[in-house]
Formats: sequence, structure tokens, C-alpha cells
Amino acid sequence: MNRKIQMTKRCIREALFECLKEKDINKITISSLCEKADINRSTFYKYYGSQYDVIKEMEQEVIQLINEQLNDQPKETSFIQLLQFLKSNKETIKIFFECNVDNEFPKQVLALDSINNQLEQVSQNDPYIKNYILFDVWQPFNNGSMQDVLNLVKKLRISSTVL
Repeated sequence: MNRKIQMTKRCIREALFECLKEKDINKITISSLCEKADINRSTFYKYYGSQYDVIKEMEQEVIQLINEQLNDQPKETSFIQLLQFLKSNKETIKIFFECNVDNEFPKQVLALDSINNQLEQVSQNDPYIKNYILFDVWQPFNNGSMQDVLNLVKKLRISSTVL
């Protein structure tokens, strides 16, 4: 892909990201997105069919980044590495997780083999512990410190070995 195409697509993604900070994806029009990106509608449609296509591309890039980060890590620390990655990319991830962008994205992230293996190890296949991690870890991650999340993971490891 040449540099001009990359730059145009980056402008579109950045414009969509800015729009998502203000409103739900269902309320973002292609016209407003093109205006914010300073491009013509025909340019937008040259690369994407809708704002949802832009989101899908962005999500795939994030998943690829997560995979790259985790593939270099030992399996024992992959869950903690995921949390650290999420924390360092908090603004982007928060948009994907909370702004009605795509309900499948969090599931895709948690379905990654390296993450799923770590969740299985931490929870020792106990569905209650696994669900607690999946559904309750996000709240301290979002509102608390990284240390809060790491303490939670350590606590869950200890409690799962006691069970």
C-alpha cells in the first residue's frame, strides 16, 4: 500500500476515533466523518463501505498488535501482559469495549489462544472464577490502577490453588 493511501486511511480512522469520543457509531454519518477527515465521500468509499468497515479494520489491527505483544511473552505472564497492553492503549480500547462499536471485539480479544490458556490456568477451569475475571476485571482496570489489577490477578491465582 502506498504512502498516500496509508495517510488517507489513517485520517479516516483518526476522524472516526474522534467522532466515537462524542457519539455512538450508529449516529456517525459518512458525511460528518468525511468532513472531520477532510476528504471527499468518494475517497471514503474508495477504501471503505461504511464506518463499520473502518472499525473492523481498526479492531483487526489491535488484535494483531496484541498477538504480536503476547507471542513474545512466556505463557505464564501473557494475561498480565495483556492488561499492561490494555492500560497503555486505554483510550483506544475503552472506545472499542464501551461505545457500542462492536460487541464481538472483547470476545475476540479474550478468545486469543494465549489469553484463553492463561485464563484457564488462573481459574483452573472453574467457570465462576473465569467469569469473574472476564466480567469484573474490566472495572478495576478502567477505574483503578494497574497495581489493583495485578493484585486481583495474583489473588485469583492464590485462591484458585486453594480451591
